Order: sequence, then C-alpha cells, then structure tokens
Amino acid sequence: MLPRNKFFVSLVLLFALMSQETFAQYRDPLGLGKDQAPFGGTAEFVYRNDAEELLVPVFVLGAVARPGLYHIPVKTDFITLMSIVGGPTHEAVLDDISIKKQQSKEVVKVDLDKLVKNKDMKNPLLTNNDVVLVRTKEPIISTDTLLLITMIATVLGIGITALGVARQKQ
Repeated sequence: MLPRNKFFVSLVLLFALMSQETFAQYRDPLGLGKDQAPFGGTAEFVYRNDAEELLVPVFVLGAVARPGLYHIPVKTDFITLMSIVGGPTHEAVLDDISIKKQQSKEVVKVDLDKLVKNKDMKNPLLTNNDVVLVRTKEPIISTDTLLLITMIATVLGIGITALGVARQKQ
C-alpha cells in the first residue's frame, strides 16, 4: 500500500469512529426523543397558592414547554398541571398522554383534546410521585436514519475528494 493510501484509510477510519461515537450519543432507549429526555433541560419547580399548602412532587416529561419536577398542591388536576408547565409543545401527541400513578402502579391514558372539549369527562387528580409523559409525534425520518445517511455522505465525500486529489497529482 502506498503511504498516501495508508493516510487516506486512516482518515476514513478516524471519521468512521468519530461518527460512531456521535451515533451512540444520540441513542434513545426510552423512545423519548431528545426534547423529552429526563435529563439535560429538566428543572425543579414549586407551585403553590398559599405558604401553608401541602405539596406533592410530580414529574412531567416530554413535549411540554417546561419539563421537570413540579411540587404542586395535593388536589391539583391534570389540566391545571398542564397550565403550570406551560402547556404542550406543537410536537406533542395530545391523544396519548400517560400518567403513571406511583401509588397504584397503574397507567392512566389521557386525551387532552377530548378532556378540554368534554366537560363531563373526569379530569384526573395527580398524587405523590406521579409521572406524566407527553409523547412527541414520530418524525418522517428517524434521527438514527438521518445520522446514518449523514455518516455515509461524509465518508463518500471524503473518498471522492481524495480520488480527485490523487488524480490531480498524477
């Protein structure tokens, strides 16, 4: 192998390893998406009407304006919580919101549109350590697929550039 070819192969391998590391960083085993991850961007909030009011912690994750840990009054309902967190984002799936009840271990499914429009529907009350997950709409092309296409295009671009440089030197 010519020294020039060894350099080129080393460069391609280096880019492949860097791309693989980047690819691993964007993995999402929970299927939450970057905007919904329970770390990096979440915060803790305290909401109360009265200084003597008893508060319970509730986790809000996903496609809401301000995800995080909320300390809210004991008898806070779901619609009030959604107001406190700033409402859903435009990527939110409003008909498939999950409330995981920690005390009973059940998962309550909520359709926010129906809940707001139908006054007769029961507005769930939130309790200690409940977890609310507002899912995001699935993108047309997944992040993994887009990253793979970018990796392939980068490697091809480097290869084509290297061939062009090699031909010019001949």
